[in-house]
Amino acid sequence: MSMNLLLNKTNFDQRWAAPFLMDIIHDNCKVVIIPVMHDEGYAFDRENYEHRFAEEGEYASDLIRPFLSYGVDEKDITMLHIQIDALELMIQKINEADVVFLAGEDADDMMDQLEDFGLVPILKKFHKLLIGASAGAEVIMESFPSAYGDEYRQGLGAICGIDLELHYEENQEHLAHIINSLETRCDQVLVLPDKGGILIDGLNCEFLGSAFLFDMNHLDALYEAYKTYLF
Repeated sequence: MSMNLLLNKTNFDQRWAAPFLMDIIHDNCKVVIIPVMHDEGYAFDRENYEHRFAEEGEYASDLIRPFLSYGVDEKDITMLHIQIDALELMIQKINEADVVFLAGEDADDMMDQLEDFGLVPILKKFHKLLIGASAGAEVIMESFPSAYGDEYRQGLGAICGIDLELHYEENQEHLAHIINSLETRCDQVLVLPDKGGILIDGLNCEFLGSAFLFDMNHLDALYEAYKTYLF
């Protein structure tokens, strides 16, 4: 069973997270980063993909930065280009890694590409630290809400029987979604404001920063909070 870290952003090198992670992410780690960022018309455009994730680019720098702050040597950080690299190379790098970091903006887009390029079974077998930021956190879950309709879509299945609320702010949209999750899908919802993360290791769950949990006992309070946005 892998250890999983759920995040909104790449800000897990800040004070709210560092004390909990410095013994897990350290200078002896080998890190593989798998970035999939949504941009209509670009997903299968090789030239744009290479440009966006060039090592000197801002996207790559932002993804690499937190690991450098934990002392990981840059030579031990591999950025996989899933539309460019051979599957055999990607499998090798993932199998050698201590940390795999999934980062993306659109969960459907990320899941499509992980499936299309053959990485879903490999990631399901990965049993070290699997980090997901934004869409990456969603696809780690058993299922996630799909933009293709009102249905939930199957994810990697690392965390089951619970829902995830990303980029949380107390507003009508987030409260309605949490209430619906609790009433129709599950008894608990993991909630991530932008300065928050959740580290799950088997049955142990550590809330980092401002992350927290809603369960069925919070339904009445959630309804009361929701009503304040109706008038």
